[in-house]
Amino acid sequence: MNHNDDALLSPRQLAERLGVSLRTLERMRHTGQGPAFHRVSGGMRRGRVMYRASQVRAWLDKRQCHSTVSAAAWAEARTSGPRRSTSEAA
Repeated sequence: MNHNDDALLSPRQLAERLGVSLRTLERMRHTGQGPAFHRVSGGMRRGRVMYRASQVRAWLDKRQCHSTVSAAAWAEARTSGPRRSTSEAA
């Protein structure tokens, strides 16, 4: 992203730059795994979502890997956490 760090990106623009679908970006917002975002109109629940380029860059920098081992460790840390057994979920 060689653009101005204060630039705002729409979800569509960011999805295209990251090579992910809009749905994936939406899931990342919902789960808190994506970059920080702003709601710029329409209220906190339904407002238009925008991303600041500098925050996207910081989010990407935190995910930098230098080997497949570090990528695997990052993926494991991202998915680990308290899990309920099937009997608890019922």
